[in-house]
Amino acid sequence: MMIAVIACAISIPATAGVAGQWTDSAALWDSTCGYCHEKAAVGPVLFGRNLPRELIDTWTRNSHGRMPPFTHSEISDAELAALTEWINRQPAPKATAP
Repeated sequence: MMIAVIACAISIPATAGVAGQWTDSAALWDSTCGYCHEKAAVGPVLFGRNLPRELIDTWTRNSHGRMPPFTHSEISDAELAALTEWINRQPAPKATAP
C-alpha cells in the first residue's frame, strides 16, 4: 500500500500536464485522475456517486491529504467542469466478491 501511495504522489505532478492539452475528459481522467482513483485504488472511487461540482472543484484545486492540488494552468475550469460531468456519467464499479 505504501508503494502505491508513493507512486501516486510521485507520478501525479509529472503527468498533470498543461490546461488545454486534453482531447476529452476520458483522456484527462486516464492521464491524471485515474491512476489514484481507479488503478491504484489510493483515492476514493468517484464513479457512480454523482458528486456535486463544487465538491470536486474544491478537492481538485486544494491539497487534501495525499491528493495534490491541480492549478488552473494544469486543468482549466472548463476542463474540470467537463470532467465532473463525465465522472458523474460513469457507472459505479461492479462489486467484487470477498
